[in-house]
Amino acid sequence: MFERFIDEADEEWNSIDSTINRAHQHASGVRKGAESAIGRSRGGLSSKVHAVCDANGNPIRFSVTEGQRHDAAEAVNIMSDLDGEVIIGDKGYDSEEIRDHIAALGAEPVIPYRESTKTRRHSFDKDLYKARHAVENMFAKLKQMRAFATRYDKLKRNYEGMTAMACSVLWAKVLRN
Repeated sequence: MFERFIDEADEEWNSIDSTINRAHQHASGVRKGAESAIGRSRGGLSSKVHAVCDANGNPIRFSVTEGQRHDAAEAVNIMSDLDGEVIIGDKGYDSEEIRDHIAALGAEPVIPYRESTKTRRHSFDKDLYKARHAVENMFAKLKQMRAFATRYDKLKRNYEGMTAMACSVLWAKVLRN
């Protein structure tokens, strides 16, 4: 169902980010060989949802990984075939590999540099960067749904299905209005 909504996306620009969701204690302990995508960090058990939204803040792609996984490690996978003219990300996506991947997609990267970055081959549009709030707002709406905000599912595939359902609810609200 979620994939049918994606056809309605406004891909003038896309914004990418991730959020960490705590895993409930009963979500741990999967059987051997099953994939859980639950990691350990200082805060305990958690999962990370990496997502891309369209210009209106609607989710168009997501992926679930362990909570300790870095944003940049999943960025190339989640941006594999985006059609947007511009892709906006925060400093967590500051790497030349990601910028080159975005350019290879035919889009303009709008990613600020970290202060420690020495080589700065690209500039970025500071006014367009302000539109990154759309992905933050999307995560805020998703986290109002209890099953998304706190992970209760043991298996990664079940949590991905629940995340797809939550994203579909956001799309349904938009298309209903």
